[in-house]
Amino acid sequence: MERESFMSGRPGPGRHGSGEHVLIVTALAFALTGCMDATGFDRSTDVNDLRILAMRLDPPEVELPLDEDAPPVTVEITALLANPLDEAVTWEMTACGVPGSRGCGAWVAEPGTHAEALSRTESGATELPPSGHAPEALIVVQRELTSELMVELFESASLMGLGGARPAFEIEVEAGEHGERAFKRLQLSLPDIAYRMALHEAGIPICDEDGLPEGCLPYRTRVPNTNPGIDEVYYRRTSLEGPEAEKEPVPDYGPLPVAPGEELTFVPRAAGGSAESYQTLSVDFDDHSVWVEDRTELLIWSWFATAGDFGRPRTEEDRTRGEFNVWTAPSEKPGSEGDVWVWLVLRDNRGGADFTTLHLRVDDP
Repeated sequence: MERESFMSGRPGPGRHGSGEHVLIVTALAFALTGCMDATGFDRSTDVNDLRILAMRLDPPEVELPLDEDAPPVTVEITALLANPLDEAVTWEMTACGVPGSRGCGAWVAEPGTHAEALSRTESGATELPPSGHAPEALIVVQRELTSELMVELFESASLMGLGGARPAFEIEVEAGEHGERAFKRLQLSLPDIAYRMALHEAGIPICDEDGLPEGCLPYRTRVPNTNPGIDEVYYRRTSLEGPEAEKEPVPDYGPLPVAPGEELTFVPRAAGGSAESYQTLSVDFDDHSVWVEDRTELLIWSWFATAGDFGRPRTEEDRTRGEFNVWTAPSEKPGSEGDVWVWLVLRDNRGGADFTTLHLRVDDP
């Protein structure tokens, strides 16, 4: 489970007092906090049977429309499943307006509300590809969010909806004797103009491009979060030295040959702009002051494979001293063909995600 990493410390510039409108400021602070990805598979990199490796929402954040007649917003929910066993997979997807810490649970929409349409259940079955292809499946479902539904979700949220709403999409899958469940929260937020109006009502001036007036809040135009992207994955054979050890892209036209027990260093590269800049608002309840903090998203890589061992289940530039990971091939060829499938899941700390699949083949050199 991945949570936003909250920064400690308190910047001096941009601090501004407003004792009369603490509720509005507190709501704004909540509105800009990060998201949680609750797929819940950070304990192991092994994919031996049915697994839900990732869920992605596109877009991961939606703004409340200013016009009540605005067209619905379509959210596409994608679940990445993996199952190396030869089993058909059945699935069921639903949604809830106010999820708990472990998903939708016993939440039930009130009859006659717009949330009834949101919470409808969709189901299906899928056959995984035959041998020689990645043992994976993508479950894709689309839901439309009307302006009436989004307003309803805001009104049911805490702090009168000013802190945003966090409905969730939940999927449950079964294959043979195995079953898994995962959920993903969507961030519903106020548009930028609403934040500016709330700050104005609270008597908090926003700085212009010259940093004026004195004592102003350096608030920047807020834009919704978007999903990160995976640009390329490189590899380097750990046993090699000199020019031959230069990293090369993992081929996408066929399996990468690997010797039994060989070590490969994988170096992923995110697409440009994946680590987005954003701001949070913080409140001091003692002196009723507020300030902004400029942050950049953390990019976290999760690693999975049908065979072999990774050095780390997750990598991140600062916490693990690099995004790279070392994978050790199994000592014997797995299966009749030696195929190994590797999945990389890239997440930002505000709910965005992307993923890719790599094909390796272990055989005697």
